[in-house]
Order: sequence, then C-alpha cells, then structure tokens
Amino acid sequence: MQVVCIHRHLREGLSEKQGKDGKVKKSRRKKYDRTKLRALSKELREYEQEGTQLYLEGRPCESADIVNACIFAEEQNYMRDYISDDCQHIRKINFIKVRQD
Repeated sequence: MQVVCIHRHLREGLSEKQGKDGKVKKSRRKKYDRTKLRALSKELREYEQEGTQLYLEGRPCESADIVNACIFAEEQNYMRDYISDDCQHIRKINFIKVRQD
C-alpha cells in the first residue's frame, strides 16, 4: 500500500485522477505564479464588490471558484466574456474554457 502525501503533490504541481481501470494516475497541473494568482483573486473580488456578477461556463459562481478552476484546468485556458449595460459598465463576466481542437 502506497501512502501519498497530498502536500507534496500540491508543491510539485501534481494532481491525481482515477482512470477507468480504477488505477490512480498522477498528472501535472498548470504551473501558476502565485503573484498572478493573487492579482487575479484581488481583481475578481473587486469586481464582486462593485456588483459585477461572475460566471464560470455560464453558471454563477464566486471569485474563489474561478481562481480554483484556472489552477486545476489542465492544459486549457479560460477566456473572459465581458457583458456590459447601456452605460458601458461591466455587469457580468463569464469565464469560458477555451477548447483546443
């Protein structure tokens, strides 16, 4: 039986997935610079405080959910879809996963 240290995986950028065969597979998570993550988190919290609604793939969510999705999205990126009102104020931001074909 193998004991896995979750903290080691997080430090090394590894995550685990269980395959169809039932075996646990390790995969690389995207490496994110902590400074960029903090900046993204701060930016999204500011939008929330201003009353801007945040969405992830069309579903309402909080800023922390989007930051986590960006961290754990393996080899994929999110683009922002800004939705403004008649006065050109941003009212909604939808984060959409960019699919690579």
